[in-house]
Amino acid sequence: MKRLGYSWGVIFIFVCWMLIIESILVLVKYIKKIFSMIRDNQYRDAQREQQTKEILEALWTRVDEMSSVEKEHLKYFINNNNKPLLDRNISYPYEHLLNSDWVHKTQYTGNKLISRKVNIINDNGQTEAKEFTYSVKYQYILKEPIYKILKYSWERYGRISHFD
Repeated sequence: MKRLGYSWGVIFIFVCWMLIIESILVLVKYIKKIFSMIRDNQYRDAQREQQTKEILEALWTRVDEMSSVEKEHLKYFINNNNKPLLDRNISYPYEHLLNSDWVHKTQYTGNKLISRKVNIINDNGQTEAKEFTYSVKYQYILKEPIYKILKYSWERYGRISHFD
């Protein structure tokens, strides 16, 4: 080294500069990786939000087509954490909520009685409320994915259809 005219001090400074430059390059590469991960996460979040909006739009459209009784059943499930809805032995049409692929249905084995008030139009054309008591035949709960998206819709937007 003395023949080339370099001393240990010059070599030490050269090695330090090389380490500093290499450290800066590694740091720049790490920062680029972090920004890339942030951008990817933002893109995934935007995609997830778009999918959620599409699912909610389809859900709200389907709920819009339901009767007021069916909407009340949905609100019952949401407000009671998907607690079983007890109902009598009624034959619902296929498209009705309680006869759809949105619910699980099983026979009720208990002996609980349910009272419901019903408005009836009498012979004079006036409406009067009568209370009927009947035994429970079936119990229903919403399927878990349906319950979760309805609960999300209720908590996030305060509605379960376009018109609530």
